[in-house]
Amino acid sequence: MVKRGFKAWCEKAAADARLQQGLVASAPLSARALAERHGVQVLSIKDIPNISKNCVQQLTEVDPASWSAATIIHPKAKLIIYNCAHTDGRQSNSIMHEMAHIICGHEAAKAEYLPGGVMMLKAYNKEQEEEADLLSATLLLPRVALVSIMSSGSAIEDAANAYKVSVDLLKMRLRRAGVYRQFERRRY
Repeated sequence: MVKRGFKAWCEKAAADARLQQGLVASAPLSARALAERHGVQVLSIKDIPNISKNCVQQLTEVDPASWSAATIIHPKAKLIIYNCAHTDGRQSNSIMHEMAHIICGHEAAKAEYLPGGVMMLKAYNKEQEEEADLLSATLLLPRVALVSIMSSGSAIEDAANAYKVSVDLLKMRLRRAGVYRQFERRRY
């Protein structure tokens, strides 16, 4: 459960991000453009220099569901690496999720290598993950955009494509923001 006032803060952050990009409040917001504005480099796993073909094959073909994106923070740079095997909507959400961690100032999870070279997360903060989930979803689909989508009468699939999100994410935001309910009441 996120702390009191966090949902409202997310809506304000989404409005501010659009304002900084010169967009109207209901416009789609590119995760990659937001990352660029924050000085965060975004790369596909295939674009990582010197990564082995076997590693790329494992992460994108053999077991693409094992990961979505990761943030690497170095004193001189911030980098988000995403899974290029996922759909555009999933990539957008994954990149925005990592941006949400950065925007919130979350502490990076620690990783350790097990024998055989397997990397495992050592620490996982459930509260930070919930905050990043909510902020990323709100950055991509603020309430004002959801109302605009429903008012326009656009098909859910068309709206999801326009906002570069998955249909599942759009439906989830419409439910959780109460917009489905709001428009259901307008019918009567």
